[in-house]
Amino acid sequence: MENVDNKSNALTFLDFASVKEVKRLANENTKAVVIGAGLIGMKAAEGLAKICKSVDVVELSPRVLPSILDASSAKLVKSILKIIRFASISAIRL
Repeated sequence: MENVDNKSNALTFLDFASVKEVKRLANENTKAVVIGAGLIGMKAAEGLAKICKSVDVVELSPRVLPSILDASSAKLVKSILKIIRFASISAIRL
């Protein structure tokens, strides 16, 4: 991604080593951004929400979990995530 390559605070979440690096760097003052609201992105956001000050999820598709849910189901899931599951997430931007 443009402006992200070679940045020490831009990480992937693709294998156990990258997960450990994310956990090492994240703390209660971290403002995290997760790119992608698919299964991996939402799982990353779930873990980060337990550690970070805020977590924003950015998704190109107009809904969360786009490969799994239709529009009405995604709308319901999004509202539940914002209210209950991810109380510490400041926004889900779609």
